Amino acid sequence: MEKRLTVSKELLNDNGCIFISIDQNEFAQLKLLCDDIFGENNFIGTLIWRKKYGGGQTDEFFVTEHEYIFGYRKTAKFKWFDKTLDADIQSFKYEDKLGKYNITKLEKWGSSSHKEDRPTMYFPITDPDGNPLFPIAPDGKDGRWRVGKERLESLINNDGIHWVKDKKNNRWIPYEKNYFDNSKGKLIKSRSILYDLAETGTATKLLTNIFEEKDVFQNPKPIELIQFLLEHTKSDLVLDFFAGSGTTGQAVLEQNKIDGLSRNFILCTNNENNICEDITYKRLKIINYGTPRIEPIKMNLKYYKTSYIPRINKDDENLHDNLLINIKNLIQLENGISIDNSTIKIYFDEDELDNFSKDEEALEKCNKLYISSDILLTSIQEKIFKDNNIELFIIPEYYFKDEILEVA
Repeated sequence: MEKRLTVSKELLNDNGCIFISIDQNEFAQLKLLCDDIFGENNFIGTLIWRKKYGGGQTDEFFVTEHEYIFGYRKTAKFKWFDKTLDADIQSFKYEDKLGKYNITKLEKWGSSSHKEDRPTMYFPITDPDGNPLFPIAPDGKDGRWRVGKERLESLINNDGIHWVKDKKNNRWIPYEKNYFDNSKGKLIKSRSILYDLAETGTATKLLTNIFEEKDVFQNPKPIELIQFLLEHTKSDLVLDFFAGSGTTGQAVLEQNKIDGLSRNFILCTNNENNICEDITYKRLKIINYGTPRIEPIKMNLKYYKTSYIPRINKDDENLHDNLLINIKNLIQLENGISIDNSTIKIYFDEDELDNFSKDEEALEKCNKLYISSDILLTSIQEKIFKDNNIELFIIPEYYFKDEILEVA
């Protein structure tokens, strides 16, 4: 773990952060290790996530229902975004004796909105006509409430519910009242104990729904847990180097839909038991294309297999091929493109580039050209590429560092 965490620190930008999930068996050792690598002053805090309801791992003295999540930042430039209730009075369209308020639906929407996702959050309340009211999911099936029974009873007892009559279905719909604050905005501090966010069982049911089969992956993380971290950090690029079932990838896509941001993600796995192809990549591919039960979320999805370039390689031709393959992957990852050797081409060799510059058919098809910084273009080649509207890119020197540089 020390080597992995050291590398992860190098990958972070100055306003970046890392979150690490750990159970009680190793959390003390991990805390000391992270303090040493990231620095005690860069410790963000500890989140306690209740991962199982109604029981858990039974130890000698206690029933363990939770895990820990350590958060560390790279530098003091990191910012945690607490929620702020919008103080624009124009958005508070309703009013009662306590003041102006806006409303939030109490029936859960989006992912994990069905009864079976959280059975304990499916229960009746009494509507204004005195009838029992159960939550309904967006697809018309039995749903679940967005908050727990204790919280909902408190809203009812304190006149915290705004009722709207759905005339089409002849039923009342409850909304939570959010009152206007005369200050610049009411800051809602984040909770460090995630008591009723989501559980492992919620994630298991989501995977069953995606793959249409049971027991796809043991103990997956729920996307709601990752979304909680995403909405408070607003990172542009999210890396998960223990990708598992691909929860982080789906969470990024779902959170982008909610807040309109355009985060990208990179997932890494050692592909043990072929997990990458059979689960991680397959899950995201299903989400990309959608199914009758899954609404598609379109994305530019690619996956790559990594390998080591031999440090000692006397076969120049094989060395050239290895370099080409590895740098090609780096270029594609960084620029979000696909080098097809037709519309987009890459060259390390001056002779090959010279042959290409004389091939009229190939020039006509090509739009972008990546070349090694060692190649010196002639004025004639520059004119040929310009006349054919070919964008020219010099491959950055940092692509040749570390392993690739040692091979050369």
